[in-house]
Amino acid sequence: MNARVERVFRGASLAVLLGVAVAAAGGRALAPHVPGVVGALVLGARETAATAVVAFVTTLGLGVLLGGLAAFGPRLLDSALSRSVETAASLPSVVTALAVVRAASAPPAVAFGVVIGVLRGLALAKAMRAELRALSVAEFSLAARALGSGEPRLYFTHLLPHVMPSALGVALQSSSAAVSLESALAFLGLGGGGASWGQLLADGIGRGTTTLVAAAVAATLATVLALLHVARTAAARFGVRRDFV
Repeated sequence: MNARVERVFRGASLAVLLGVAVAAAGGRALAPHVPGVVGALVLGARETAATAVVAFVTTLGLGVLLGGLAAFGPRLLDSALSRSVETAASLPSVVTALAVVRAASAPPAVAFGVVIGVLRGLALAKAMRAELRALSVAEFSLAARALGSGEPRLYFTHLLPHVMPSALGVALQSSSAAVSLESALAFLGLGGGGASWGQLLADGIGRGTTTLVAAAVAATLATVLALLHVARTAAARFGVRRDFV
């Protein structure tokens, strides 16, 4: 029974994300031909998809790059990463995102994704650095070095497969957080005026349109939950054991 429910949730999550991707790809072309509420959701999917993708790429890129450099690079870089993580942890996500949106010329969706991606990416880099340090002295790493494997080959061939599943999970969770934050701030009128689902929710409440309110809430919640479910599934399904060589 649990396996069947898990398959249903996985299929639903993938269907939601695929729908958001398709709507985002053809948003402005499809919206005029789709009536009412559905057309508004299709147009708002562009903002949501842009926020999620930027947050995912930024988190994963920073985590993998800085984590690897801190684990195997000079000590100065390791110290700089630790100070950067401590500084990022002290910054409130909402205030930082608002400041960046107001100061930057980038679209609000991109700015929100970058802020969340950088904050989550620095934390991911520190976690990856600790995991890579531990894996670098494991038995399979020592065996690989004894067989002539250099540090770059050891990292990409043997160590990265261990940390990548959890890194993908964190990056997808970062996308989920970015979508939630962008929708919440857009609902409050602080998102920069893009046609996002949060703005649709605010418009629906202002007009008293129950259908639009329900559709915006359902689309946002479905996307956030789908990203979280895919993150958990990716971390559990694609993980590797410590005896991998």
